[in-house]
Amino acid sequence: MTISSTTIIGKVEVLQNGTIQVRQDQVLTENNIEIGRVYYRYCLNPDDSLTNQDSMIQAIANAVWTPSVISAYKETLTVPQG
Repeated sequence: MTISSTTIIGKVEVLQNGTIQVRQDQVLTENNIEIGRVYYRYCLNPDDSLTNQDSMIQAIANAVWTPSVISAYKETLTVPQG
């Protein structure tokens, strides 16, 4: 009886503002048969650091996060004074 755990990227979604939503699946197997799965989710916003991200996530971010997307995202973070 061998039980193991593997973490995979289960789903990636890109929102209109460039935010990347990632779902990681932790898959538990016993003798190569899946016995359970747990989901973890996190978001990456344009211009976030990609350090320690999976190469697939880095490739998606590098394709999506153009200078104009990053600039537009940053503009949504500024609060008008007045």
